[in-house]
Amino acid sequence: MASSSSSSLPDWVLVDPYIFRRDDDSFPTDEPTETSCTNSRGDMICICFQLHEPPRPSRIYLSWPAGT
Repeated sequence: MASSSSSSLPDWVLVDPYIFRRDDDSFPTDEPTETSCTNSRGDMICICFQLHEPPRPSRIYLSWPAGT
């Protein structure tokens, strides 16, 4: 996996078409692309993009414990 501290990133990636919701300890909090904010209702939301070199797909993760 290429990291943001690496001098070379992949020229292309495969992105999984699904957003993976993780409202528990399985959310990837150690990724450099993880960030959090609050929505207009004041709910905490965390998003993470996990970058992987092909053929492994890169993924978007969402943590929204108060959401439906």
